[in-house]
Amino acid sequence: MRRLLVAAAIASGVFVIGPGHARAQFSGERFSSTKWHVRLVAPRKWKVSRQRSYPNILLWMSRQKPSGRMLFAAENINWDTTALQYAKQTEARLRKLGFEVKAPQEHSSGAYWIEFNNGKLHLQQAFLVNGNIGYTLTMSAKTERILRQLGLAYDATLRSIRRERVTRPLTVRPKVKNLRDRLIHTSPTDTPEPVPAPKPKPEPKKAK
Repeated sequence: MRRLLVAAAIASGVFVIGPGHARAQFSGERFSSTKWHVRLVAPRKWKVSRQRSYPNILLWMSRQKPSGRMLFAAENINWDTTALQYAKQTEARLRKLGFEVKAPQEHSSGAYWIEFNNGKLHLQQAFLVNGNIGYTLTMSAKTERILRQLGLAYDATLRSIRRERVTRPLTVRPKVKNLRDRLIHTSPTDTPEPVPAPKPKPEPKKAK
């Protein structure tokens, strides 16, 4: 799922600038996406930009001294998925990828969050749901101590998230440039697009 791509991307530090996919607006430190029915307030003294490396990453926030990153992302999920199930699904997959993961904990905002690390980077990821939309807020730092120092900013950002209620299943498909992107970014909740059959070659004309 795309939330695993978010974790892998931020853990590896790899970001490739490409075309954006989410319609979003900024007003001061406030961010909103009508397509994904969500808005939030970014923390002060953090550099904020629309992340265009991967589809469905809506916002990239970073700061220095101490250095940290936050990513806010959204994806389509099954309608009956709860925030706890969403977190547990990710926990299980991260363990299979070799991450050390702590069990999901409930946040007072209604989200569930996990902490995990790969020995080089420490991360925490919170999960919220809205109908068949899943949101993740991920923060990373080089050490657990720095992760704790940035905790207040992360907590405030998580509490600021406001969801506009989704009353019917919503499907948002990110645009992809080529087949490689399509294979990378297709998740189990996506409906694969049919591959067009090759056009038959015209038969050669017989010599009279």
